[in-house]
Amino acid sequence: MRFVVVGGTGAIGSWVVRRLCQRGHRVIVVHRGRTESQIPADVPHVHGDVSRLPETPDLVCDTAIHMYALCLKDSVEFVGAFSQRAGRLLVVSSGDVYRAYGVLHRKETVAIDPSPIAEDAGLRSVLHLYPEVPEYDKIPVERTVMAAADGNCVLRLPAVYGPGDSHHRAGVWLKQMSAAEPFQIGEKYARWRWTHGYIEDVAEAIARAAVDHRSAGRIYNVGELVTPTMFERIERLGRAFGWRGQMVVVPEQESPLDYRQHLVMDSSRIRKELGFVEVTPEEEALRRTIAWEVDAGYVSRPS
Repeated sequence: MRFVVVGGTGAIGSWVVRRLCQRGHRVIVVHRGRTESQIPADVPHVHGDVSRLPETPDLVCDTAIHMYALCLKDSVEFVGAFSQRAGRLLVVSSGDVYRAYGVLHRKETVAIDPSPIAEDAGLRSVLHLYPEVPEYDKIPVERTVMAAADGNCVLRLPAVYGPGDSHHRAGVWLKQMSAAEPFQIGEKYARWRWTHGYIEDVAEAIARAAVDHRSAGRIYNVGELVTPTMFERIERLGRAFGWRGQMVVVPEQESPLDYRQHLVMDSSRIRKELGFVEVTPEEEALRRTIAWEVDAGYVSRPS
């Protein structure tokens, strides 16, 4: 099969490209040159914006995948560029589309949403939650792509960690472990649950949905099978880090987030329908994540 991956040089996208290539598929990457490529050297590249792609048969494909459609404009350009070139479209979205995310950020007036959150759960009524990125919102992205054709697909991602994570989700905690003081964690945050996914496992889920036509017209949550509390998650990371310090639960300071609202995503649909399973054991995922954070100079090993 032939695939075009828009944004295929990014942290997650490069892993998607690898997974597709390992399956023997032909992949072409479209990118704007803002990220140093981590994909195999023999994978063809097309440099430029989606809205101004060259007229070439190389971009005709079975499925076009957009890794970084962040706003309505991105999705409209994606549909315009590939609705005639691709058999179907797949767009990567986020768990932040759910109403529960708006409740967490105190933007929704409804009560706490139940967990786990399945794909048919309510979406946010309030758009554009981030003043610093006013155009960002995945809800119009999803609606545009799914309305364009019956066979298109959406994947809603969790908090992604691992090598290449620009947020350094694990690194922030590892830094605190490297300090001499005990690791302090707020009591409400300690009990909170937020579904995560290791980057290679998330890429496997995306690649699996791309190659399997049973995903046509479907929306899938992606994420770990069981979501621990944040206390449990950080504790596991510390053990893998070789940290022998102490975690201390302290009274929660005033927070803009309502930690009564868990963000536990139900990933059973993609597991049952497409047979998705993680490709990386948790211990190995933590080991690789820690090694990358150390090699990147973000943290130091505990003495």
